[in-house]
Amino acid sequence: MPDNEKKQVKSTGQVINCIIAFVSGFAMMSFELVGARILTPAMGSSTYIWTNVIGMIMLALTIGYAAGGRLADKRSEKADVAVICILTAALVTSVFILKDDVLGRVIAVFSDPRLQGLFAALILFVPSSFLLGMISPYLVKLNLKSLESSGKTVARLSSMNAIGSITGTFLTGFVFFELIGSSKTLLIIIFMLIASSWLLVPKQYLTIRIIMSLTIAAALFINIFTTPNPNAVTIDSPLATYIVKTEGGVVNLITHPRGVQSAVYKDDRRNDELIHWYTNEFASAASLHEAQNILVLGGGAFVFPSYLAKNYPGSVIDVVEIDPALEDVSKEFFHFEEKPNLNLIFDDARIYVNNTDKRYDLIFVDVFSEAGIPWQFTTAEYGKQIARIASPEALVIVNMIAVFEGDKELFQVLDAPYSANFNQSAHNVRTPERRGNIIGIYSNNLPILNDSYKEYDFLNKEPFTDDFAPTEHINFEMLMETKI
Repeated sequence: MPDNEKKQVKSTGQVINCIIAFVSGFAMMSFELVGARILTPAMGSSTYIWTNVIGMIMLALTIGYAAGGRLADKRSEKADVAVICILTAALVTSVFILKDDVLGRVIAVFSDPRLQGLFAALILFVPSSFLLGMISPYLVKLNLKSLESSGKTVARLSSMNAIGSITGTFLTGFVFFELIGSSKTLLIIIFMLIASSWLLVPKQYLTIRIIMSLTIAAALFINIFTTPNPNAVTIDSPLATYIVKTEGGVVNLITHPRGVQSAVYKDDRRNDELIHWYTNEFASAASLHEAQNILVLGGGAFVFPSYLAKNYPGSVIDVVEIDPALEDVSKEFFHFEEKPNLNLIFDDARIYVNNTDKRYDLIFVDVFSEAGIPWQFTTAEYGKQIARIASPEALVIVNMIAVFEGDKELFQVLDAPYSANFNQSAHNVRTPERRGNIIGIYSNNLPILNDSYKEYDFLNKEPFTDDFAPTEHINFEMLMETKI
């Protein structure tokens, strides 16, 4: 072969290897983000879940790097990379198909959310990540022709891998989750890996790759066109995964496995009826104050804010909800209609409280994640900001979930930022014998409440600070003790 043809072949090979490096980096980071989203509807998106997903994938990659390097030293065959790519595609396909069954079985076996996340990540994400880790050292070995050029070779492939990782991170987080969702993002990863396997040595392992490619395509086709549950719709947004589920004539918005965020009757003629106990308590509290300005932190599907807007047309209701996607969800499934006195503000509730100069007569706090009230709403700094935006006669009404009998630490933690900044407080404990909703009302001039609301002397804990707030840990400890 003439020298110019050899150079052309070498250059083509380097380009292909750079593409493979890019794809492996893209797949690695995209798969990691999708992994956390897969676990969220069943297990939540707490720090424990992210820790398990990131930790187990990084462990698998580390072992994969070592295994890939050893294999490359022994064989150094381009066909091996093609096989690794298509095997990885097959494993990602198994995640696409089996994820719901695996999550159901893991949850049935383990009650501890930390163990649930650990074993779910181990089963679903470690095998694919291990193979992805094998690709990089193998590519280096294939491209390394001399020690004199080793630095340049490693740098070139590492750069392409890093560029792929960056692209995968931003495209998945900013584009794919919003436009196509997590499941279809897995399809993109699968397609890219299969295409990569065909870039390398197309004549070797031809029959095996054809069979595997067709098998993967058939499995995906059958799974995608399987009849879905007509009563449950999964919706992906850039910030969260939602399940809209209809049961017994009630439409529920589910954002985590331990509760329903919003609910309405499917029959829109019953729009005026509030379903949840805590929303009815909110409504009772609203009747105690002739409020001109009302703030609702945590909009959900805007069921309670819509009730306020309709029943108090002379009031201005500002609703702070972090996810703009919920506006369309609420219009499609929850009978939401825009009203002139209802303002939707899409922002982080803590950031809004920090920055607004508006003062409110009624403040409803209903911010939740799967781990309960997020830690940033349990600190002294947050409590001072709430007090700052409350008018002199304001009522602050908070929905919290804790236990009343037994270890009251979580109850104290959730109450602390409000009790530290308001002179009077009273609480209505729905289910004293077990974990459940508790409504707290705070004011410097508390009106007469019904007999369900009581003052409790044990609520005297100093609030956490923005620097140290182990709220999530305390909540999980409570969950493990109550088993509810």
